[in-house]
Amino acid sequence: MEIDKNGSQITVFPTGKIDTLHAGEFERALAPYTEGAFDLVIDFNATTYISSAGLRVLLITAKKAQQQQAKLQLKNLQDDLREVLDITGFTPLFTIV
Repeated sequence: MEIDKNGSQITVFPTGKIDTLHAGEFERALAPYTEGAFDLVIDFNATTYISSAGLRVLLITAKKAQQQQAKLQLKNLQDDLREVLDITGFTPLFTIV
């Protein structure tokens, strides 16, 4: 997972699957940036799948960002990932660019 820091904006580039086996790694990668006033962008261009465990990480991250009055954006969602967010009703919870 690549991370790009540009001032107070952090962009995270998860790759492959964010499933039960990888959700912990995803959460640990995001954690340092949810405790400060960082604007966080998660670029899903190279992500092929997200499970309920990955969705849980996104919800926790969104809640922490809101508490810190920081922005969280999801970027480059592939059709399958966008469909998962739509079906689960999560789409309105995020800023998708």
